Amino acid sequence: MSSTNKWMVGFRFHSEVRGFVEHFYLVDGTAGSAGAHRAAAQMAGPASKRAGRREVQRVQIQRVVTDLLGNVGLSAPVPGVGAMPAANSVTSPIEVAR
Repeated sequence: MSSTNKWMVGFRFHSEVRGFVEHFYLVDGTAGSAGAHRAAAQMAGPASKRAGRREVQRVQIQRVVTDLLGNVGLSAPVPGVGAMPAANSVTSPIEVAR
């Protein structure tokens, strides 16, 4: 399997109106998961504020991979990145990425 510099980053938010909502971002051109996390957090920040989604419950990062036949899929989640903030904390995606 060959891999690319594309990542899928998912943020699970708690919304006062809709309960839990997950946003997924496709990030291209970053060398590692930390860079992908920061880039996705920058994209998620304004959207989450407008929608009233402030508290990040979970972060999941996976590499987009292409096998020798050209099939595209996702790797297993990057270990140690699924940081969950402390209970009752209000955390934006940007704060979680730091």
